[in-house]
Amino acid sequence: MIPWASNPLLYGWPYQSGLSFLTHQLWLRSVINYDLLIHENNFPTPNPFPVGSQISISARDLLISSGILTTPTQATATLRTWGFFIDHIESFRPSPGFLRIVDSVENWDSRLKGLFAERIGVGLTGYLLWRYYDILHITDAGNHIGRMNFQSNHPFHGMALAYSGAGAYKPDFFCLTNSGESVIAESKGTIGPPGNLTTALTDGKQQVNSVHPLGVPLRNNVNRLVFGTNLRLEGDTVRSGKDSGVTINDPNENNQPVEIRLDLTQMIIDGYSKIFNYVGRWDLSIELAERRISDWVNDIHEKDIFTYKNVNYAEITRVPSGRVGLRLDIFKLLLSSNKSESINQIGELLEDTESQKFTSEESRLILPCGVIFEFDRKGNRNKIYHLDV
Repeated sequence: MIPWASNPLLYGWPYQSGLSFLTHQLWLRSVINYDLLIHENNFPTPNPFPVGSQISISARDLLISSGILTTPTQATATLRTWGFFIDHIESFRPSPGFLRIVDSVENWDSRLKGLFAERIGVGLTGYLLWRYYDILHITDAGNHIGRMNFQSNHPFHGMALAYSGAGAYKPDFFCLTNSGESVIAESKGTIGPPGNLTTALTDGKQQVNSVHPLGVPLRNNVNRLVFGTNLRLEGDTVRSGKDSGVTINDPNENNQPVEIRLDLTQMIIDGYSKIFNYVGRWDLSIELAERRISDWVNDIHEKDIFTYKNVNYAEITRVPSGRVGLRLDIFKLLLSSNKSESINQIGELLEDTESQKFTSEESRLILPCGVIFEFDRKGNRNKIYHLDV
């Protein structure tokens, strides 16, 4: 699912002719399913994962989640958002079982290993939030904090909030649930046993406790989540319960968090903007950010609409290995003239649609926000499977 071929700005890219082969090879590697242990701490009951739980996730879903969440809300025309998928699909061992990374990773520069573990951790965080924690949109916390225009003496002032001593306690994400509530999330990652996460998880608890949202109410429970991912090497000898996995904490709230005002409309715009940028449609992201009326609404043709399980989707990009779509009703609301009123209807529409759940199948991935990724498993440039099933 590399959207370069469908973007007119990139037709001159020198490697264009190799994309069909490339995407087919990526597909063959990305459909492998891996197992991961899940450990929940400090959770109210009932919780999604009983003691000893594990999940199965494909490399495809993991790397797409990582790509979306590490793509900025505002982005320019760039190929880098998909570079991580290409670079690291072969960093996983090429056989099913517990998720293991190839032993050669041990020889990487320490900064590269840290970045890799963090980005895989972010991907797993997104996957778990979307699939198990009733999250519709995941947005960058820094954008919302930056809009607060804090005074220069405030610890969250300006871009320094991401690096300064006080700013180190900023969380990664503000999330929007399917009932219009907010959840604060932080992601950590390491290579090695779960014990390597001890310090990072402690920091993560401080980060999710450092802020309190206003405007979009915090969910009553399971509302401050810290996800710590540990990745084991392929050649590691691992004791039971110490394999690759994710440790999830739900700490109690701090007594003196910084109040951050959230806007429901802006959270929805930010959530879709990250996805649009990831699939190469930064033009749609810009129109959303500027809340302009788009000619796309009036120019949608029948050939741009496809159906899956009685839901109509507007195709937003077509690529050698498939296509990416967005629910047609949501697409029209997003790009309508009355942005705030229409976008607020999106939350109501998704909340009322029981069928709109996270779905992962061999030839498609559907996010709860109504975005669908479709894959031609044969790597055929001109063929997309019929979807009315």
